[in-house]
Amino acid sequence: MAPAVVNVWRTRALIVGCVFAVPSILGWILNTDQFYRAYLLGYMWCFELTVGSMALVMLYHLTGGAWGTVVRRILEAAMQNIWLMIPLFAPIIIGVHHLYPWARPEDLAGNDHLRFIAHQYLRLGLWLPRAALYFIVFGSLVWVLMAFSRRQDREPEVSMARSLRAISGPGAVIYLFMTLFLYTDWLMSLTPDWYSMIYALIFNAGHGLAAISFAVIVAELLLAYQPMKSLLQPGQFLDQGKIMLTFVMMWGWWSYAQWIIYWSGNKPDEITWYVDRTRGGWEWYGLALIVIYFCIPFALLLSRSFKSNPHKLAKLAMLTLLARYMDVFWFIGPAFPDTAGKFHYSWLDATVPISLGGFWLALFFQHLKARPLLALQDPHVDLVLEQAYGSEQ
Repeated sequence: MAPAVVNVWRTRALIVGCVFAVPSILGWILNTDQFYRAYLLGYMWCFELTVGSMALVMLYHLTGGAWGTVVRRILEAAMQNIWLMIPLFAPIIIGVHHLYPWARPEDLAGNDHLRFIAHQYLRLGLWLPRAALYFIVFGSLVWVLMAFSRRQDREPEVSMARSLRAISGPGAVIYLFMTLFLYTDWLMSLTPDWYSMIYALIFNAGHGLAAISFAVIVAELLLAYQPMKSLLQPGQFLDQGKIMLTFVMMWGWWSYAQWIIYWSGNKPDEITWYVDRTRGGWEWYGLALIVIYFCIPFALLLSRSFKSNPHKLAKLAMLTLLARYMDVFWFIGPAFPDTAGKFHYSWLDATVPISLGGFWLALFFQHLKARPLLALQDPHVDLVLEQAYGSEQ
């Protein structure tokens, strides 16, 4: 079972969430528009940790390996936070008129193209049912995966590996399909005149990086306590480092592909999205994002010894989680008329995400301590135990 210190971590996370909720509520009163923008930022940051963990769980069931056996419970605990993300979506519904131009009658009145888009696709009568569908689909996937996982613990004589693999195959396809529409609805529609088919793929790569980075951080924290002190081996961190490198490269490739397509097209109605992000200070922010998100992780993760060192890898994982926050802000920050082409960062952009992250972590630690840290009936657990015994010999 998880060490007793997990209860301390849960309490501290809850305190952080409550403490930062106070200035966040004050910001909602003083600057409502900015509060909802910061809330969307924090929500999408926590949301990608949740569904990214679900995607990695399905990837593990499809591929196997010691890398996923030792962090499986961490990822399962994280994906169960989907039940928290459902009620936390309510403020976005309440603030929809503060966020999206297609939801404001005054914006629709003077823009025929926007009015056409809003009528055909982006209107609350369709947007809300689609949001409900996303939560139903993701919630159902999490529920089914957890049901079979718990049954695997209770009924060791019955193999659940094939069932979990059978769920994960179509589940991964459904996940990719749902995120395509979800990010169109929740983020891309902040600038409804612009569209990209690569948009969701950039976030899919971000989901994987956020989830594996978070798993590495928690695993490194547990490394000081039993049972993970005996079970976690450098080779497992090496594998997780390789997965981090894969997602860093995927993000870099998809981001570059999207940029080069619009640069080569050079159409005024398409390049506006990038023009708003390459002037007024945003160009320096974008450069910092490239360095922190791609250049530094790529250079460090090429080293085998670095990937095998859990403490160094965990520090880099913290940096990549910060990079994920910066990337989400890159998509949301310049999407509004008063910030397009003019860099702006509010204190609410820090307090609201930290508050949401605190509550998210508190529930995560609650899930983590509810089950054994190692799934003893997992078909790959023998490999982990052999590696642990071998190291002790």
